[in-house]
Amino acid sequence: MGKIKNKENKRVIEEEYSEDFSIVKFISIIMIIMIVLGVFFVITTFVAKKPEVEKNTANSVIRDEMVTIGNMLSQKESDYYVLAYKNERGKKTNLDIYEKYIKDITANNKEFKLYRVNLTDAINKSYISDTNNITDNLEEFKISDEVLLHIVNNEIEESFVGLNEINNKFSELKEE
Repeated sequence: MGKIKNKENKRVIEEEYSEDFSIVKFISIIMIIMIVLGVFFVITTFVAKKPEVEKNTANSVIRDEMVTIGNMLSQKESDYYVLAYKNERGKKTNLDIYEKYIKDITANNKEFKLYRVNLTDAINKSYISDTNNITDNLEEFKISDEVLLHIVNNEIEESFVGLNEINNKFSELKEE
């Protein structure tokens, strides 16, 4: 009988040892996973807090903003221009021509302020018509072509319709 007791005791000891070993193994696996997750957390935290590289915009200051026709008369400046143009993807537009003038004007005149209106945006489509009705009453405002508007004190002072008139006005502004 003594041998049987020994075998039972041995079996109990082996079971306790294997249970202890499994718990230790499980805890160490959990600890390794926690450490790996902690390292990833620290790395992502540093990457997220990394300051963005400042771009040198001294030579390329963009001083124009997009607006809609509905809010073009309510800008903070008292004297500015609004360029309403067509810019359809995949199609050649006059925007490249205007950009050259705008670049030259802004290089010479730091006070020049230009807002842009893309006539192909859905929000501006209701203002496009076969005829022009350029008025301060935006409910009645309609244009048929690209236009450059000179806005003074929230009122349309001058309007230049079409490529030729816009280019002529940009030429004048460039020389000032």
